[in-house]
Amino acid sequence: MNCLTSLQENPIGSWVLSSDYGYYICLVGHAVGMAVVVGAVMMLCIRVLGFSKDQPLLQFEPLFAIAWAGFLLNAATGLALFMANGPNLAKNPPFLIKIGFILFGGLSLWALWRRLITERAVVIDANGPASVQAKTLAAATMAFWIVAIMAGRLIAYTIDY
Repeated sequence: MNCLTSLQENPIGSWVLSSDYGYYICLVGHAVGMAVVVGAVMMLCIRVLGFSKDQPLLQFEPLFAIAWAGFLLNAATGLALFMANGPNLAKNPPFLIKIGFILFGGLSLWALWRRLITERAVVIDANGPASVQAKTLAAATMAFWIVAIMAGRLIAYTIDY
């Protein structure tokens, strides 16, 4: 916990804690990053589940660059928010659940994309349906990200300041 306390005392943690707008700037950046990442993930997953079958799955490949930009914004602002209150966040159950489900969401998205690449070569034509395995991964990916968002919202109501 000493390490986490020292994070609060570094320039970024101090700025977030003491600035009139630092905390709010980080929160807004975090929300925008989340909207970009989760929006891209949800669009892909909904397509895999069978909606908008006229949209080729390959169309989502460039979207990943935008999703990565949103993820980097989310990671940077999340780290700044963590620096401001690390000792309390590290023992907050919703925060730990959020981090776990972000990891699950990222891994399942990676598995889904790998599956779609494999299927693209073998099973899926440009506008074809995805396999049951890909649909299962898409549903799980959506669920993981939704739980991560819900846990993130609960942090505000359960954290000690």
